[in-house]
Amino acid sequence: MRVKKYINVLRQYKNSVDARVTALSFWHFILVFSVMTEVVKVIVGAVASILLSDPVERVPWSNTFNVEDYIRLIFLAVCIGPLLETLFFQSFILFIMKKFFKNSPLFPIIISGIIFGINHYYSSVYVVFMMFVGFLWAYGYENRIKSQNNPFFSIFLVHSITNSFSILALFLMQHHSFHWRSM
Repeated sequence: MRVKKYINVLRQYKNSVDARVTALSFWHFILVFSVMTEVVKVIVGAVASILLSDPVERVPWSNTFNVEDYIRLIFLAVCIGPLLETLFFQSFILFIMKKFFKNSPLFPIIISGIIFGINHYYSSVYVVFMMFVGFLWAYGYENRIKSQNNPFFSIFLVHSITNSFSILALFLMQHHSFHWRSM
């Protein structure tokens, strides 16, 4: 009896969150989900790096980037990567998984997030926090489908913005001798 009560409370909470996210305008959605993505990356990344021994430093970024490398990185990480990943991990996988799990909207989101995270295998920590980012973006995509508010472009833009933050952090770390380990 107590379990059913908690399940009903969770359902009410989920419905409340869904209604609030659905009510967001396009640009508010972009802002909220971009900030939420960065918060998820920081919190989950910190917890995962404490619990897992695989360091994040294995992310394949060179210490000697030149201007051409940055231009290529910006083009790939801000344009091509988000375009292809949104197309595959949110659009395609969610579409296929919803055919298999017609009665459960949660499983397609979980599967999409797991596959998204595994695709980003630079370290176990990176996979874990990218899975949570994948869950968030798959949820956002599904929510935008329900609200008929341009799901593909919404998640593509959030992805591009958060990748831009990562490139900016990379640039600052490399050109200003800033290292996370020195903090």
